Amino acid sequence: IMGRALVSQEWEETRPKLDRSMTVGLGPLISVESVTYYDADDAEQTLSSSLYRVYPGNYGFEIELKPDTVIPVTSTRKDAVKIAFTAGFGAGTAVPEPILGAISMLAGHFYENPTESSPDRNHPIVVGAFDLIEPFRNRK
Repeated sequence: IMGRALVSQEWEETRPKLDRSMTVGLGPLISVESVTYYDADDAEQTLSSSLYRVYPGNYGFEIELKPDTVIPVTSTRKDAVKIAFTAGFGAGTAVPEPILGAISMLAGHFYENPTESSPDRNHPIVVGAFDLIEPFRNRK
């Protein structure tokens, strides 16, 4: 629903090739652990962090290769590039109050209505919860 990590989570995103600029749509970013790729011989390599910059955004981040970096030739695999990163607000106590409020509202709603398997999007509780999280949703 939100398209973002709440508490600290380790993630990996794969893509078919290295590009000069690569956008990852999951945030908020805590750190980029590594950018690895399979070279033309299908051997795994690690791209030195000195060859790229990371630009965190509100909903994700961008990895941009420095202008003088020669883009390595990668394997033709669909998962030739792997970006390992940690995203989230940190501990549960760091999650913004409106998000915690929406979670509480929905948990209470389902506790009181245990036979519902999915929320009626027109129910006032659900509408209120969605209104609370709207400013935090990822629009990727």
